[in-house]
Amino acid sequence: MQLQASGGYDIYGHEVTHLAPRGWLKLHIFDHHNRMISGRWKVPVRLLPAKPSMTTAEVNAVPQLDNAELYLRIFNTRDAEIQSSVPITVNNAGIYQFPLVQTPKHSVGMQESHETIRSPAVQSARVHASAFSQRPVNSAS
Repeated sequence: MQLQASGGYDIYGHEVTHLAPRGWLKLHIFDHHNRMISGRWKVPVRLLPAKPSMTTAEVNAVPQLDNAELYLRIFNTRDAEIQSSVPITVNNAGIYQFPLVQTPKHSVGMQESHETIRSPAVQSARVHASAFSQRPVNSAS
């Protein structure tokens, strides 16, 4: 995903009055079995240029754009009522977690190729639809 914003100043000191790319992020939303990975995620927005072909480890090495993060909920529609009961607000930022860490690909014949490491709380919440929230980003940098 690419974050675009208006306002602030470009590298030449001119005011930006149109949408301009400011940062990017990459999030795997499917596991190796093509199942949606459920949860409440916060994903750091990275500095440009965007490089979607990077691995998760490479993306984590790219500096973050100020303190910008995308807050995202992925859940099953049968859980919509429960998920809707928790308002999308900055006050609930503490319930969001950073994305799962994926282990490297194992050799052929091993059972856990691209297995996802999950916390017990995440394992109990399998879900498949999404609602989005974004923390305000100060674009005047």
